[in-house]
Amino acid sequence: MSKDHVSNFERSWRPETQGDDSYIKIKFCNRGKEESIKTAWNEVLDELATQTKVIAETGPAYVPQVDFADLQKLTPAEIDKIKRIGSVIVRNVIDDDEVVGYKESLKEYVKANPHVAGFPPNNKQFFEMYWSKAQLQARSHPNLLALNTFLNNLYQADDDSVVDLNQPLSYADRFRIRNPSKIPWGAHGPHILIDPDVQEQALSDGKIQSCAPHLRTSLMAIGVNMIPTRSQDVFEVIRISMVVRTSRILTQSSVFRTWQGWLSMSDTGPGEGTLRVFPDVLLSTAYLVLRPFFRPVDKTLEGDAFLDKSNWVFDISDGSFQGIQALDDGFDGQRLTDEEHPHLRLDSAIVSMPRVKPGDMAFWHCGELTLIPACVSRET
Repeated sequence: MSKDHVSNFERSWRPETQGDDSYIKIKFCNRGKEESIKTAWNEVLDELATQTKVIAETGPAYVPQVDFADLQKLTPAEIDKIKRIGSVIVRNVIDDDEVVGYKESLKEYVKANPHVAGFPPNNKQFFEMYWSKAQLQARSHPNLLALNTFLNNLYQADDDSVVDLNQPLSYADRFRIRNPSKIPWGAHGPHILIDPDVQEQALSDGKIQSCAPHLRTSLMAIGVNMIPTRSQDVFEVIRISMVVRTSRILTQSSVFRTWQGWLSMSDTGPGEGTLRVFPDVLLSTAYLVLRPFFRPVDKTLEGDAFLDKSNWVFDISDGSFQGIQALDDGFDGQRLTDEEHPHLRLDSAIVSMPRVKPGDMAFWHCGELTLIPACVSRET
């Protein structure tokens, strides 16, 4: 592609009208970043080769854990670890007995009101209830609000930002009481949920050309300011200015979210249906940002030979972004697979959250790669 062609393409692009995300890759090359991208890619692959093995060997203990009463005692190094990993268990946020009371209240309500929407239809366990008394009590608990504010402030926002990290919003969501089952249902494979700055489109031939939220945000930001590397700060509030597309994106949030999380109402742990995460949001984000710029040279290789950086070559010949999938009348993503994201070693480097008890809370960065298991061994 000639330099003049690239320049003309860039000048003619408008974010509200563009229909092919190949412009992102073209814009990078037009700024002479190819060698820097290659260097960053090689660094990320080297670190992934090491860190994924450490994560697999360590298991759930890799995820930081802290008591609610000790939040203000965390050292800068401990806070940096939470931010690097992107997930954390906070113990004893609400008193055990109070939380067990929430659960019993919810169970009594759905028993008395069998018409409450939920799924699976013949054995409801995910309930489409958002404003019950127990849920409101939990969301408005002073400890939970204080915790939300603390975690919000792990992000950085400019003084003139429209974001106020000291005012936590009450985020309404469903509740779940999963029953023991060996029949897989309700599973969500490795994925990252979609937030406001996502934009996903399809070409006439049906090939999806798209970009998950943190990918587009990171690419657009670093395209102007820096090179995409593992030093990128995924806790910098830069997404508010992004163009929001609300059509055809079936799982998109219209609100900027710092963290996702849930309050445990039972004693549950690994193998019992609890959340699993790739506990390195910085490294996984760097990989996902860079992945669309590279393809394998020899797809027949296996194991470490296939993953070795010598087998991957810089390529911007199309605008595809791995992981975005067609869904009904729109799109869904980011969905990660071993085939498209092999260096993440999804089969071994996604670990369960540590065991939690009633009153504990689990939180994860909205760019964290997560997975929900299909089966549970007991009520959770």
